[in-house]
Amino acid sequence: MIKSKKILIPLCIVFALAEIQLSYIIQTAPAPNNWDFISVALACAFCFLFVEKSTSYVFTQLALLFTVGADYFLTYGNNFDQLSGMIFFSFVQVFYFLRLFFEDENKQRRKVHLFGRIAASICVLIATQIVLGDNVDA
Repeated sequence: MIKSKKILIPLCIVFALAEIQLSYIIQTAPAPNNWDFISVALACAFCFLFVEKSTSYVFTQLALLFTVGADYFLTYGNNFDQLSGMIFFSFVQVFYFLRLFFEDENKQRRKVHLFGRIAASICVLIATQIVLGDNVDA
């Protein structure tokens, strides 16, 4: 982890400016382009500057790594692989959930959060089956 403010502050400024520029390019460049993938990969790489031994960091970095994987399959790769992208993205959601779950010290709120996620996931699966019927796939 970089702890020197002389290095960290300029790197944060450069990162923010790069992401602002990438955001503009993503919105204005004709499709298809790879700028969105580059933006996500840059954010993932930038997170390594803050490496630490904590569950919050590990879950955040794993979520960012899986976001890069999902983005690769959904936007960057030569073969658009929606199923692999969605599987990777599902892991992203699990890692962010785990980060929030383990950061919350209130046991009641953790229980509500856990059961709320489970109930929402079941509802989404049922709704997908109802809407798509026989056309539902993995």
